[in-house]
Amino acid sequence: MFQILDRCAWEMLIHQMHINALEQSKAYEKVVHTLHYLSLCFGHELRTDMVEIPLPITQQDVANFTGLTRETVSVELKKLATEKVVFSRNRNYVVLTDKLNELLDDEYERRLIR
Repeated sequence: MFQILDRCAWEMLIHQMHINALEQSKAYEKVVHTLHYLSLCFGHELRTDMVEIPLPITQQDVANFTGLTRETVSVELKKLATEKVVFSRNRNYVVLTDKLNELLDDEYERRLIR
């Protein structure tokens, strides 16, 4: 029973994260939350601060997932690559989790201040 409950709780958390990513009003935030979601669901830890998403996800896949255009996703991923939050390796995305968490924490703090 505990395993079933644990699995149900994990599934609920994952679906809530997807909804949270879609609720974001800005494209940058949608992409950041989507990368967070994908790294938690499918990520394979390379180091303590680095996760590889072992799926050949295209920009179009991210666009379909977030409801954005491919061009917008491309721009936002380039911004994240410039900030050294994400990079592509062998058609997979590699996410630096420490930097990604900083972006998420800053956003949550701004919401608390308002």
